[in-house]
Amino acid sequence: MRIAMWHNLPSGGAKRALHEQVKGLLSRGHHLEAWCPPVSDTTFLPLSTLIDEHVVSLDEQVSPPWASGGRWATLRSSAPMRRVISDHAARCAAQMRDGDFDVYLATTCQYFGSPPIARYLPSPNVLFLQEPHRWLYEANPDFPWLAAETQARNWQDVPRKLLEAGRIYRRSERARFEVDNARSFDAILVNSYFSRETVLRVYGLDAVVCSLGVDTSLFRPTGAAHEDVVLGVGTLAPHKNAALLVDAVARMDPPRPRVEWVGASRDEPYAADVRRSASRQGVDMHLELDADDATLVQSLNRAKLLVYASHLEPFGLVPLEASACELPVVAVPEAGIRETVIDGVNGLLVGATSAEVARAIRWLLDDAGLRQRLGRQGREHVERAWTLEQATDRLEELLTALAARRELRPV
Repeated sequence: MRIAMWHNLPSGGAKRALHEQVKGLLSRGHHLEAWCPPVSDTTFLPLSTLIDEHVVSLDEQVSPPWASGGRWATLRSSAPMRRVISDHAARCAAQMRDGDFDVYLATTCQYFGSPPIARYLPSPNVLFLQEPHRWLYEANPDFPWLAAETQARNWQDVPRKLLEAGRIYRRSERARFEVDNARSFDAILVNSYFSRETVLRVYGLDAVVCSLGVDTSLFRPTGAAHEDVVLGVGTLAPHKNAALLVDAVARMDPPRPRVEWVGASRDEPYAADVRRSASRQGVDMHLELDADDATLVQSLNRAKLLVYASHLEPFGLVPLEASACELPVVAVPEAGIRETVIDGVNGLLVGATSAEVARAIRWLLDDAGLRQRLGRQGREHVERAWTLEQATDRLEELLTALAARRELRPV
């Protein structure tokens, strides 16, 4: 097949998933080309080393939402962002249409979840959606559609109510844009059953599960000696919940393990808070940020266990990568993690409290036999159902069916 792809992703798990999908499809002899805006992260696991990647300019500079002064600044810029991204998508689609492709594949947009490009593409086109734009639909920490707290009813309250009405209107416009974009695609693929439920709940649309996989030739046991280290992996940001790992280790009696956190990027204020919390509680914590794959694999092999407590993670590749390296996982059973971490098989599932996480950490540190068994079973668990080869089988089958205009079925 000839496959045209569009993406607008930051560094992180979604970009890794896309990179692995491209590698897998190329290994089957398919031709792929990619299009993206310059704000997409093209340095983290770059697609340009694998395929032709066309970086199509935006007609004006658009900064990432987290660099523009917080949520209110993002809302103020939403209308021009919609126009700019739509114009960019139309120009990308025009170039794609000249390429005689069999299928058009888009991925999650870091600004809007579902991108507008299907509005300008012919059929067959499909969206592989890692997740909708979460902060618009989830409490983080407050539900974004809550009215402001009630104040005295007097004339001084009118400006606040007008501002509140404007805020809600802007969010409704943004949500409408995202939902209409999703409806423009012929089909939507998602990474887990939890994500399928999310799309149904948020967009009112059906989606087909196409589970991801792990490159077991990269993520594998290296024979490195295990150190007294508890590992956390992911973007160092609030939703990854590194604070719970720090608090859990702080509850443990000495000798405490060292905490290491490995990630490709970070939220600077949150990273500073985590550092201060660790220092205040006497937790020895090392941050390995802007880490490459070699560093990640080394860390997964050197640690004694991984703690994964990310909030409502739609899929979460990290626990599977750890399992592929024979590293046991302590995980909070939320969202997609319930599909990949099986209690007593490749890890331990615990409640989202520092006390429960601390008990699980101590149990694994003190029981080398249990660590080894969960590690060995973890590798077997990945090899049974979660390899890159199996994930490529699933994606290839769905794209082939789409290109042939056949009904998509879960694989």
